[in-house]
Amino acid sequence: MATPVKVYGPTLSTAVSRVLACLLEKNVQFQLIPVNMAKGEHKKPDYLKIQAKSRSINRYICDKYGSQGNKGLYGTNPLEKASIDQWIEAEGQSFNPPSSVLVFQLAFAPRMKIKQDENLIRQNEEKLKKVLDVYEKRLGDSQYLAGDEFTLADLSHLPNIQYLVNGTDRAELFTSRENVGRWWGEISSRESWKKPFGQVPAYQDEDLILFGNYTFCPLNLAPDSPRSIGSVWNLGLHCCLSLLLVNPESRSINRYICDKYGSQGNKGLYGTNPLEKASIDQWIEAEGQSFYPPSSVLVFQLAFAPRMKIKQDENLIRQNEEKLKKVLDVYEKRLGNSQYLAGDEFTLADLSHLPNIQYLVNGTDRADLFTSRESVGRWWGEISSRESWKKEEDCSKILQSSL
Repeated sequence: MATPVKVYGPTLSTAVSRVLACLLEKNVQFQLIPVNMAKGEHKKPDYLKIQAKSRSINRYICDKYGSQGNKGLYGTNPLEKASIDQWIEAEGQSFNPPSSVLVFQLAFAPRMKIKQDENLIRQNEEKLKKVLDVYEKRLGDSQYLAGDEFTLADLSHLPNIQYLVNGTDRAELFTSRENVGRWWGEISSRESWKKPFGQVPAYQDEDLILFGNYTFCPLNLAPDSPRSIGSVWNLGLHCCLSLLLVNPESRSINRYICDKYGSQGNKGLYGTNPLEKASIDQWIEAEGQSFYPPSSVLVFQLAFAPRMKIKQDENLIRQNEEKLKKVLDVYEKRLGNSQYLAGDEFTLADLSHLPNIQYLVNGTDRADLFTSRESVGRWWGEISSRESWKKEEDCSKILQSSL
């Protein structure tokens, strides 16, 4: 079996999505190695040495694996390649700039609690309309941009259109234009695109396949994803899971892992009887509904935003810090009566809290939210020192990604 091609980059990146779709079109096996931008991994020398543009990577893939998969993806002769290159350049120079601005302003900014720039939106929407008018005319003469076959020219447009059509209220920019709408329907229904955008299993293990919804929100992605991995390590499973970190319902995955592998590792991680499970579930719900929302906002605003050169929202920070303090006051009382949240044994209820607390304690100046509370501080010290969490930290450079 050939060695899989290694793809480095943040999993939410449109550039990464372009490359994955190309590899799938060419039936090339690959291994996705996420790059954690929040930790500055994209600025490290080792990453900068291998960094390249996705369009160039796709041309290389097509040249190297010309006899595999879609053989006409980059044309079969110089004339076809020249036509494809012309439209790839049009995408990179005319389509990508305004559409990327709209993707951020319309899809990301609201979920990141960043104020939208209405002038910027209006300006780039007008620019994109002009580009799409040209596309409308072209696609009235041919099925695809470079001719009557799907090529890299079409594939390169997929990521940004996906965000704008499915993640914003600007879908009509594409669907209101007859030929552009028809074209989008055809290129977005290809199997190579369905896989990276929602059809690659978030968790797959023999008889269980769970699919995640592709998300635009780093608040859900980065802090949440490692919970599942932490559970796997806790069970002591020596296996390699095929994961695409796309906001799966990690709590459900962890319950499944504990049920299926109940006789391995930490046998009480999800309780040993219905009563214990009910108590654990109660605290997992508390984490998901009360702890997670304010802590995720703080994680982004305090840990991610400074590194992303995004202005922090002091009002949002203040509001969510107050919310989190109230939750932690409840936890303080509970943990004064028991060693862990659901009783005197470490369970999924505790494990679910680890990622966000890790960010806040070690990556911000708000560690005192936890350490100033005697019982909460003692609890954090115990759960964060578990071998399962130490191992998760060691492998997070490979398995965890964030914006």
